[in-house]
Amino acid sequence: MKTFQRVATPLLLSFALLNAANATIIYDDGGTHDVDTTVNESIQVNSDSTLNVLTGASIGEDLGNDVSIDLNGKGFLNISGGSVTEGVSTDSTSVTTVTGGTIGGDLTIAGGSTFTLDGGTVTGGATVTEATFLYIDSGSIAGDISANDSAEITMTGGSIANLSATVGATFTISGGSVTGTSISMDEDAKASIYGGTINTGLSLDTTEEGVIDVYGYDFFVNDNPVVYDGTSGSYSTYSISDTSGILSGKLMDGSTIDLIFTRTAGSGGSGTIKLFYAIPEPASAMLMLCGAMLLVTRRRRPAATNGLTPAR
Repeated sequence: MKTFQRVATPLLLSFALLNAANATIIYDDGGTHDVDTTVNESIQVNSDSTLNVLTGASIGEDLGNDVSIDLNGKGFLNISGGSVTEGVSTDSTSVTTVTGGTIGGDLTIAGGSTFTLDGGTVTGGATVTEATFLYIDSGSIAGDISANDSAEITMTGGSIANLSATVGATFTISGGSVTGTSISMDEDAKASIYGGTINTGLSLDTTEEGVIDVYGYDFFVNDNPVVYDGTSGSYSTYSISDTSGILSGKLMDGSTIDLIFTRTAGSGGSGTIKLFYAIPEPASAMLMLCGAMLLVTRRRRPAATNGLTPAR
């Protein structure tokens, strides 16, 4: 196994550059670099290079900006074990896959990059912006998630706390657990909820043309059974007219919901919460969920082919 070495030969200085001012380690050779030991410095990955963080690794932070790994320039990052002391920052169409280990700070996902969480733990939150992609299949993000500027977040498993989105960001959930107290959509942001475990008493908040679509059946709004009055494709629909109250029912996967909702008017209009009647029939329930999963995954980008994690 190739492991991290602190001392670089002259031929390696172009990609394992030890900056004298801040001691940041820079990989920019297009090669693959494994770390399975303690590294006190921050690491920057550029130019199609790949960093694999393995069991036994401990990566520090020496820049004073709470970032242990800075990924950009089409770099690739695979974390399967070990610990990253502070946060991870991604940019410039980079690709990150986390299947294990611990990230001890916040995620900053920007610049059209792709970040897949398929295991492991993020003890901080996440900021997702600039048309980036965050996929949550397993693992957990303990802090709050905020998204904007056409970012896309898709969740099929794992666990998150609170979510807020604005300026055209989208959030799709078909599985996993939302353990916090609010899902908030603002300024043309949209959340689509198909399944998963949603914390009882969680608040759905929309304002300034934010949208939350909920797919399921047996819906009640303020203790009144929903009478569907519209259609969208093959779904019967109902837009909640009340500005606040309680929404209960079941999602497409049969999960029970009992949520608070608030629709707030703003200069751009009121937020929308729309219910889609999607009762699972014996033969079609799985097909509908598969359709939702395909919708969730259709925009995934290729992962690194020279790292530990195969392309998805």
